[in-house]
Amino acid sequence: MSASVPELIRIDTNALDALRSLLPTLGDERSGGKSEDDSRSESSASCYYSCAGSSPGATPRASPQWGRRDLVRAEFPAAPCAAPDDGSLATEVPSLVEALASTADDGATAAALVDLVGLLDTCYGDAASGVCALMCAHGAIDRLVPLLEPSGSPAVHHGALVLLGNLCSSDVDAVGARNARRLLRQASGFVPLLSLMLDSEDYHTRVYALGAVQNVCGEIDYVYEMQQRGAVERLQALVASGDANLEPYARGTLINMRETILRAAAERRMQRESHEGRWP
Repeated sequence: MSASVPELIRIDTNALDALRSLLPTLGDERSGGKSEDDSRSESSASCYYSCAGSSPGATPRASPQWGRRDLVRAEFPAAPCAAPDDGSLATEVPSLVEALASTADDGATAAALVDLVGLLDTCYGDAASGVCALMCAHGAIDRLVPLLEPSGSPAVHHGALVLLGNLCSSDVDAVGARNARRLLRQASGFVPLLSLMLDSEDYHTRVYALGAVQNVCGEIDYVYEMQQRGAVERLQALVASGDANLEPYARGTLINMRETILRAAAERRMQRESHEGRWP
């Protein structure tokens, strides 16, 4: 990925509020009130808000806010990034990932998305790579792709897209992002991702889908798919639109598409020259 391309995706206050609004559903159906798990999920979300410099009671932002790590570092410049407790991770992350297999309307899915997005948002460097590796090892990609179905809840789309986009981001996980993108390919996840970017009527869904597409469009087959579906013209229009949220990611996606085309052309040239005996 180009160094100038923003890869970090931070979920907006409005979007997280919408996702958290699904949480009482599961507890109400089970016991008529909030369970211990529901309380833990809301507590985790509150920690996420405070780390991002906002709070659940604050006036919602009108649009997504990017560069979350810069915000945290500016607010808490002296705070070291300690790796999460390995025992807690080994227990909780697989459980949260398993909950993603629930239906898109299930409160367990919403609670798991809130916790997983919040957990990854608090990690940097090796700690982030460790969390991402655990998520991928326990099937997070395979469980996130079905949540991208067009008939799903926009709130669930938001959480799934942010998590998927950051798992595939080299800025978040310099070690395992390539593996995450490989798993996405195996799960046939690019087409539903692209469909949400192009066809969703929900503004924030389009923003988060565009951020995720930018992070995964390094495959030449994906570039061909985008060209065939008219994505290039749409991206060029977004670059010219001046939209503060969509324009940087549209520009970054075009940059990555161009680099992918050039890399594929160079690989074909080397193969041709090797076949002709001109390449050592």
